[in-house]
Amino acid sequence: MTEFSTMRSRPAAQSLIEKLLALHDARPAQSGLAKLFGLHPLNATEMPWYVGARGEIAVARALGSLPTAWTVLHSVPVGKDEGDIDHVLVGPAGVFTISTKHHSGKRIWVGGRGFFVSGRGTSYIDGAESEAASLGRLIASHLPGGTLVRSMIVLVDPGSIRIRERPEFVTVIDARHLVRWLVKQPVALGPAEIADLAHLLDNPAVWRETAEPAVDTPIRFAALDAAVRSAAQRQTLWAGGGVVLLVGAGMAVASRLLGIV
Repeated sequence: MTEFSTMRSRPAAQSLIEKLLALHDARPAQSGLAKLFGLHPLNATEMPWYVGARGEIAVARALGSLPTAWTVLHSVPVGKDEGDIDHVLVGPAGVFTISTKHHSGKRIWVGGRGFFVSGRGTSYIDGAESEAASLGRLIASHLPGGTLVRSMIVLVDPGSIRIRERPEFVTVIDARHLVRWLVKQPVALGPAEIADLAHLLDNPAVWRETAEPAVDTPIRFAALDAAVRSAAQRQTLWAGGGVVLLVGAGMAVASRLLGIV
């Protein structure tokens, strides 16, 4: 059983980080020589989990600037399988589920139920609607009458977003505009309704039981994140050093050919 006393204390990207660390721990540690030359510490299997976690953390950071009337939950385990909802919001504008998509520099095209990332079709719209429906059923099972749950797909660092036709039940938005959009929405819930919903959803017993998280998970992810950044810096330095060596060698050869030396 999870040890989180409230769902609000559950950190962003908890599920993704646990999966990433499990994959990373299952293979030999990177050698000192590999670190020296800036080889990437993550393999192709681990990288999507890392990118996803970074995206959820970025959105969580943005949501941290919402007014105090809002309750924000992260990495919420819902349903019977291992899936979760990246973020759940309760506030004056209503209840929202957020599906975070981190597609740095990619072209996003949305047309009704179609959602394409640099020309590749996805099932993102279906997934977002399913998450909202799951949360709606959970709320209805505890509070008479339930409440409307709105679904969102929030994009982190996209190259461009083109929405030809807006999806009927899903809002697609750049993370940079998320908070401003939320606070400008019309009021849908009163203070008492917000309090009841926040109290319900903040209770860990309402959600699917999850394994007890390791105490050092945040520290280990921070260390891995630092290693990824360090590798990128070393690659840049080595690339720059390589250019200097090539230029130096070229000048030496040219000098010899011209009889300067």
